[in-house]
Amino acid sequence: MKIKKLKEYKLKGKRRISPRNQIIIGDNLYSAFIFDKGDTSNSRIICLDICTFEEKWTYDYDFIINKIMKSPISNNIVSVCMDGRVEEIDLLEGQLIKAINLNVNRCGFSSVIVDNKIVTGGIQGSTQTTCIDLKDFKIEWEFDTDGHSYTPLISAGQIYQCTENYLRCLDLNTGSLIWKVKEASTYLLKAEKFKDLILASGHGLINFYHKHNGRLIKQLRTQTDALDSAIRYITTNEENIYFSDHSGSIYAYECIYLDQYNIETKLLWVFKSDGEIESQLKLYKDYLVFANSNKNLSIINRHTGEECSAVRLKESAEICDILVGKEESIIIAYEKGYISKFLVGW
Repeated sequence: MKIKKLKEYKLKGKRRISPRNQIIIGDNLYSAFIFDKGDTSNSRIICLDICTFEEKWTYDYDFIINKIMKSPISNNIVSVCMDGRVEEIDLLEGQLIKAINLNVNRCGFSSVIVDNKIVTGGIQGSTQTTCIDLKDFKIEWEFDTDGHSYTPLISAGQIYQCTENYLRCLDLNTGSLIWKVKEASTYLLKAEKFKDLILASGHGLINFYHKHNGRLIKQLRTQTDALDSAIRYITTNEENIYFSDHSGSIYAYECIYLDQYNIETKLLWVFKSDGEIESQLKLYKDYLVFANSNKNLSIINRHTGEECSAVRLKESAEICDILVGKEESIIIAYEKGYISKFLVGW
């Protein structure tokens, strides 16, 4: 397997540039970056032609953009900003269409779902989780979690949200609490769905909860040193789960789902990357794609954990966002303002 670079873009003239996320809509690639401007952090959304990487437009914001998404109503860009502002931006011209200010000083990453809603949690002293109806761009409900929240998972009309040591399940339509569980040993960082279970990752562990009542079914522990043990994302398919921690160790577990209250897990392999990993592993056919702080973009066999190919990047990609596109392509946005497109071949 070989990885060949096709195109590259560099955001120039900025300091301490870091990627947020990127999306593809039609023939365009939209990427969000944050950077330092004086004593504050600013952001820029960049629209590129997906084939030529020609810059079509840019949109600047005077604070941090946490995430950009595709509106399920208009197909425009929805931007969620850390200061509690949510904006809709025209996807063709990069012009602001409308905006709403939430009742929070700080908010984090958000999710768009099929019911035309956005759910965003409070961070850095703001404890409010807010649900916005995209049709009217109005707040539907608010819920006080009494803590710093991470990216919510929305599935089948329910919200699963990690807030410090707690995992909560809320009703999407009303914001009412369905159940709440506590993990005393660690903050819980991210929820992910696996069959009838909700997985929540923390420092050196992954908990398996029943999605209807929050009952703890199983706990996996990696025994990694606490400073390097943060598991920020979990990647799943029908049988297995894959995740990495901050030390760069990648784990694959087979998960045999017996029934709603029983699951068996088996460690398949551990791969040790030569750099730190903060971002999510991406599934690509029979492979996992990831990048690390040692400037490597790598592909490993998801069945065996063996490295199939790797290519050097120009800067660290400990924090990055990877898209697996059409025609065997991989697009990565990473540190110092780089966006690179690669072709995977044999």
